[in-house]
Amino acid sequence: MSLTSILFNSLKYPFLNLKTFIFLIFLFVLSLMSSFFNFGYFSIILIIVSLISSILFSGFLFEIISTSIVNNRLNEHQFVENNENNVNNSNNNSNSNSNNNLINNSNNDLNQQLSNDLSNNRDVFSTNNNNNNNNNNNNNNSRSFYDFLQNEAKYLESVYGKKKQLKKPIFSFKKNFVDGIKLILIDFIYYIVPILIMALLAFKLKLIPILQEIVPYINKYGTQYVSHIPNDLMLQVANIVSILTLTFIVLYFVVSIFLIMARCRFVKFNSFKTAFQFKEIIRDISEIGWGKYLTYLVLIGIALFILSLIGLFLMNLGVIGIVFSLFIVFPFLVMFFYNSMALIYIEGENQKYLDENKHV
Repeated sequence: MSLTSILFNSLKYPFLNLKTFIFLIFLFVLSLMSSFFNFGYFSIILIIVSLISSILFSGFLFEIISTSIVNNRLNEHQFVENNENNVNNSNNNSNSNSNNNLINNSNNDLNQQLSNDLSNNRDVFSTNNNNNNNNNNNNNNSRSFYDFLQNEAKYLESVYGKKKQLKKPIFSFKKNFVDGIKLILIDFIYYIVPILIMALLAFKLKLIPILQEIVPYINKYGTQYVSHIPNDLMLQVANIVSILTLTFIVLYFVVSIFLIMARCRFVKFNSFKTAFQFKEIIRDISEIGWGKYLTYLVLIGIALFILSLIGLFLMNLGVIGIVFSLFIVFPFLVMFFYNSMALIYIEGENQKYLDENKHV
């Protein structure tokens, strides 16, 4: 699957799974309740509801990745199985032609039998035996791959049933809650190092003392404080912000290289430790292709940036724009991103599957 196909299919995913999209919006709205309402002691309940909803939101993203991986694995295997059927038909035609040639050769041999000596008859017999042995070897190879496909079919049937229907994300409070906590922990662990690096860099650049110099201007001039700050102080702030921003982009990109694979491995194997098996993560990326994977990260970053700009633009259109941006655009971004993660991850497995069986 090409990168454009991955992005295009991910953009279609929310529209093709409207029930999942609506439910994700519902969880997202619940997770923001404490931000919009404040009723004294009742706000504590809203905070708890928001926290639980945020965890369930992450857990339901687990289901989206899981179903996308399994569904696209099915489609790829069906594609290979169809190709195998074509190969088998081609082999059958070849075997049929070979048999016809053997029959014709046998008829010619019979016509010349009286004029040929015993040694020539032995040569013909040996040639026919070799042809039969080659045909038997081809049949054995075809049978071996056919048995492999049969095992794959049994696996797919156990997941989807005999009709091989596509799996849909299923909400389960307990499972989604546990999976959500694990996904949040994985993200937190991966971002610990970048956060520490950013904190140490800010400390080394003396960001806090400089901000302390700016605070009096904010207290005195309010929103107009920028025009009253000395130029040398503003230049220092601009340099520090530029360095921190560039460092953040680089660190975020590096972490994303491994974190995306870590999330998918955790979902696929349903094991927390698989998210930190860096040797296997690098192997998975190699199966996808480093060039293709890094290009995916750049393209998905550009796509998310454009969609985010659309959301920010809508927020300037009043209350309706804010509601639409928060409760429609953001969940759409999340579904788009997480489905694309599953598609790029399964691309490596599918490519490996095709490479292993292309000789058949």
